[in-house]
Amino acid sequence: MLGLKLFFIAGPLRTGSSLLSRCLDDHPEVLCFCESEANRTLMRPYLVVLHFLRMQHHGFSHSETAQLLNRKSQNCVATLMNWYAEAAKLAKEKWRRPDAHVVGDKSPDCFLIPELVASLAQDHRILYSIRDPGAIFRSIVRSPDSTTQEMHQRWADFRKNYEVWEPYLERENVSVVKYEDLVFAPEITMQRVYSHVGVPYSSRFLEPFSRVHPSRFLWKTAINWETGIRNDFDVSKIDFWRNDLTPDELDFVRKDSVATRFRERFEYELS
Repeated sequence: MLGLKLFFIAGPLRTGSSLLSRCLDDHPEVLCFCESEANRTLMRPYLVVLHFLRMQHHGFSHSETAQLLNRKSQNCVATLMNWYAEAAKLAKEKWRRPDAHVVGDKSPDCFLIPELVASLAQDHRILYSIRDPGAIFRSIVRSPDSTTQEMHQRWADFRKNYEVWEPYLERENVSVVKYEDLVFAPEITMQRVYSHVGVPYSSRFLEPFSRVHPSRFLWKTAINWETGIRNDFDVSKIDFWRNDLTPDELDFVRKDSVATRFRERFEYELS
């Protein structure tokens, strides 16, 4: 772990965290996994198959993924941190980033393991991605390949994520990143983000180069999976949900107590 700096993107799903991961990973000194699921493999609930699938998208073979897990203790935060140190050595070569010394992971499901959240909030830099809860709700309920049960679960996960992280968000090592700021003012926002994780500003995240293993960033809105080239920041996505949700859906979001606390804390207005 000597000389390795770690950070975690921990905001709820549908808050632009994949886009943020891609912008961070574009920095020459940064390696950013995008939901490696290492935390859910080495700690409860042990989603080993999901971890292997995600690491395959990151360019790791099954044997490499297995070797990284070999003889690792479960339910041990220190062991999980050692996993990142070992995985980073391989990622430097696979992602062509020999000078990288800062490693991160987008882990929106950390909230499922409260002891892990407490440890990360104590010892590491956290980027907590947020977005207007109306936009989050719209993204969930308009998902074409989700069942009603999955939609309910994703909204419940949003609520629980915020409830678990809420006590830690005022700490100096935690920086809140608004999706709306990232899309509307990417350069200013990434200057602050890079500073928080301890690297100088780089405009490389705005350049049209081909990223290796582009499907590891999960969403084609963040990057073109065929070419590996970034997609433009689309400011139309900031407010279009307002005209898409029905009055009943807007009323549901408005009356949700956790969403209300979220809106008030981060100064979102639900008109």
